[in-house]
Amino acid sequence: MTIADGKAVAIGLAAVATMTFVAGSAGLQGQQAQQPPDQAAVAHGKYLVDSGGCHDCHTPKNMGPNGPEPDLSRALSGAPADAKTPAPP
Repeated sequence: MTIADGKAVAIGLAAVATMTFVAGSAGLQGQQAQQPPDQAAVAHGKYLVDSGGCHDCHTPKNMGPNGPEPDLSRALSGAPADAKTPAPP
C-alpha cells in the first residue's frame, strides 16, 4: 500500500464516519421532537445542577447589595467572552 492509498482509505473512512454521525443525529432529532421530555428526568437534572453547585462557575454573576449574585436569566451560559474581571475592593 502506498502513501496515496493510505490517504485515500483515511479520507474514505472519515467520510463514512461523518455520514453515519449526521444520519444518526438526524434520527435522534426527529425522535426527540415526537416525544415530550420525561419530567422526572428533567427534575432530576435540575436537582443535580442545583446540588452540584454548577451555577457557581457556569452562571454569570451580577453585583447585588450582598455581593455577587447569580444571574439566573442567563443560567449555565458561562461568562461572556467580552466580560472584564472586576478589580478587587
